[in-house]
Order: sequence, then structure tokens, then C-alpha cells
Amino acid sequence: MHHPKELFFAHWDPKAERTGLIIASVVAVILLAGLGLFAYYVSVPIFGGIAALGLIWFGLNLFGEWRERRAGGVFADDLHVGKLTTSNGRWVRKVYDRSSVLESNISIGPTLTVVGVDGSTLFWTSAITAADMDRFVAFVGCKVNRETPPAQPDPIAAAPIRTRLGVLPLRVRRAAGLMQAAGGLMVGISLINIPRMAGLSGQLRTQGLELLASFAIYGVVMVALGLALARGIAHSREAALAGGGVAAIFLPVASFVIYSNPVVSAIFAALTVTAYGLVFYWLREPEKS
Repeated sequence: MHHPKELFFAHWDPKAERTGLIIASVVAVILLAGLGLFAYYVSVPIFGGIAALGLIWFGLNLFGEWRERRAGGVFADDLHVGKLTTSNGRWVRKVYDRSSVLESNISIGPTLTVVGVDGSTLFWTSAITAADMDRFVAFVGCKVNRETPPAQPDPIAAAPIRTRLGVLPLRVRRAAGLMQAAGGLMVGISLINIPRMAGLSGQLRTQGLELLASFAIYGVVMVALGLALARGIAHSREAALAGGGVAAIFLPVASFVIYSNPVVSAIFAALTVTAYGLVFYWLREPEKS
């Protein structure tokens, strides 16, 4: 049995835990309200079941959060580095040989990402303080890449984080930022308008819920593609070009199927195609900044 000569442990920052819990609770309440409306007006067995499963999952993660308050964090000794967290209420201990660490990235937020010698992400966290991140990388003794904000930040571009491809060109980060912004806007519109559906008549309410669901699908796809692109995930550029094009067509087509109104569909087409046109323009030559 190995007895460490030195041991470093950084516990989760209480402020970060509280912030994460508040955000998760707000999102859960909004989603639960939306599912409740869908269950009442569309199908109790389907959407009620989804809501019940979601509550169970949320409860398990709340229990895991409570457990992490006592023992969650990142650690290192003379032979190992790792992260102690929970998943669905169960402890998850990620442990790696210290020799397998290539470098650590500290990005704006701050977020600590520990990278392995094969270029993969061993683990990451934004739940410890910046001071603890500094102490961790000093203890491990690996190369550290620190992200610094640009002197003149681009208003739409994603943050210039270091990826497996290095810091991405500005064109690529602009495309990623636009996709995340457009997707997040549509998800937000769909969520905040769900309560308004209760005051509509039967047919209008059904059409409204279907349209909001289309907004949410478009938004989730765009956000996911934008996040993958911003992090330099393999084939994310091709996925953004193909998936963004499909999403740009999907929303106006879905609106026409729901409302059979060419004017409404033309408005959505103008918005989504314009957004995709900018994404295509920025990604056509990603090697340029």
C-alpha cells in the first residue's frame, strides 16, 4: 500500500457550490413548470413521467452535492493526481498517475483543466478558488498555460481558451460565439414564454407549444455545436457547418408546418439563414485569424 510522502487537497469553494446550486434550482423550476404545462395540456403519462424522472435525478444530484460539501475536491500526492466528486449521488474518484500529466490550463472563470500526455483532458473543475488552482499546479509542478483576456475583446467571439489545436483563430471563435448566442437566445425565448401558453385557447396553445419546442430544439443544437467548436473538439468545424445548416432550415420549415403562414416562415428563414451565413463566412477559412 502506498503511503504518500506529500499530500495536497483543495476543497470545493463554498461560493462556487452555492452559485451552482442556485443556477441548477432555477433551471429545474423552469423546466418543471414547462413539463407541467405540457402534461396538463398534451399528455399526463408522457410529460408527467418525464417530470417525475427529472425530479428523481435532481434529488440524487442534490444528495451528491450535500456529500461533496464534506469531502469533494481535487488532490495530488507524490505519485497521483485526481478529483473527488459525485455522479447521481455516488462518489466518483478520478485518479491518474502524476507522470501522466502533461500540463494544466487555467482559463478565465477561472477553470482548471488538467491535460494528459496524450492530449486528452484528465479532469477539469471551476469549483475551487483561483488561489487553490495556483497551489495545485505549483504542487504538481507541470507546465501551466494561463488564459489572459484580450486587450480589446471581440464582442461576439468565444473566449480564447487553449484547446488541443492551440488558441483558435478569431474567425472560428466568432462563429462559435454567434452559434452559442443565437442558440441561447432561442432557448431563453422558449422557456420564458411557456407560462403564457396557459392563457391561449386549445388550438393556439398547441401550436404555440409546438413552436416553442422548435425554438428549444434549434437553440440546444446551436449551443451544443458552438460549445464543441469553441473547445476545438475533433470535426467540430464540419459539424458546425453541417448541423448549423440543417438547423437554419429546420426552424422555418417547422414554423410553416405548424402555422402554414409563409410570412412567419420567411421571417424565421431570414434570421436563421443570416446567422448561418455569418457562421459559414467565418468558418470557410478557419486557418485565418
